Amino acid sequence: MVYLKRKGKTLALLGADDLWEGDKDVTPLMEAKGDAKILLAHQPDHFTLAKKLKVNLQISGHCHGGQILFSYRGAAHCPDRPGAQIRRGVHEEKGVTLFIHRGIGGFPPLRTLCRPQVVKLILKTA
Repeated sequence: MVYLKRKGKTLALLGADDLWEGDKDVTPLMEAKGDAKILLAHQPDHFTLAKKLKVNLQISGHCHGGQILFSYRGAAHCPDRPGAQIRRGVHEEKGVTLFIHRGIGGFPPLRTLCRPQVVKLILKTA
């Protein structure tokens, strides 16, 4: 957790550990204070946590946008919880925005119908 201060406002940058192998204790994140909060989480499945934390923005990757897509079926495989349909793009729910980046790589190093992505996010005050 990192706090950035500018013009009397505080931005809390929060990080969530890996869902599969990481530390599951989110108590420190629950105590975060700030005028705005951003959650950096590898897996988009942390979106449930983001809503509990009332963050403004969650930035994730993990599925590489689906990585291997079929025009008739969608992604071949996305290693998230069963039923996870959010693999890329911007999504909003309960005042929390989730941005899922497609990234530039993947494992195996193969991409089909899912172009690599490099983005520049510009954060502005409301």
